[in-house]
Amino acid sequence: MMRNTTLLLLFSILFLTQINGQEIIKPNIVFIYADDLGWQDTQLNDVGDVVPWETPNMLALAENGANFSQAYASAPSCAPSRGGTMSGRMPLKTKMTHVAGG
Repeated sequence: MMRNTTLLLLFSILFLTQINGQEIIKPNIVFIYADDLGWQDTQLNDVGDVVPWETPNMLALAENGANFSQAYASAPSCAPSRGGTMSGRMPLKTKMTHVAGG
C-alpha cells in the first residue's frame, strides 16, 4: 500500500503542470553517467592545465546550470552503482553488489 501511494505521488508530481492555477516550470536535467570517468578527467573541477581531453560542451552546460561537485557513487564498480542510482537504494538493499557475468 505504501509503495503504491509513493508511486502515485511521484507520478502526480512529475506530470502535474499547474498548482492553484500557476504554471509549473519544469527544469531540464542532464544526468551524465559514464563508466570509468574520474573527477579529474574533465575540465569541470579546475585540477590544472593537464586533463586527458578537452570538454567544452560540459563546461558550457555547467556554466549555464548547476554542477554538483560533492556527489559520490553508491558502489565502487559500474553495475551496482548504476543500479543504486536508478533505484535510489543502496546496492546492499538491492542485492546487486558486484558485476555479474564474465
